[in-house]
Amino acid sequence: AVGTMYKVVNLKEFIRATGHRKFIPCKLTVRFDYESELYHTENRFAIAFGADGHWSVGNIEDAEVTVSCKLSDLSSLLMGSAELAALARMGVVTLSDDSYTDILDTLLHSKQKPWTNTDY
Repeated sequence: AVGTMYKVVNLKEFIRATGHRKFIPCKLTVRFDYESELYHTENRFAIAFGADGHWSVGNIEDAEVTVSCKLSDLSSLLMGSAELAALARMGVVTLSDDSYTDILDTLLHSKQKPWTNTDY
């Protein structure tokens, strides 16, 4: 089997470009502390989910919960190819407050999974 792994390299631009995506209405700001495997750096980034059902780049200081992970896992979450609750159960991601697991799992769930029609 051949697969393609997508990696989001510019998180802010990805959120801006996908601001049209529809989520459940929920006012919540989530901080992501992530390690870039390519550059071996620790980084921070926030997403603000709005009551209008859309997301935008958030302010780190406003975050109500922090998710810690690697950039590859964060990319999988944002692209909809992985579920947050499953990654948390496996210890791949950690949350500063586990009570947010279910709402974040629901918010980041995507019915449309990534696909490509590239010939190999």
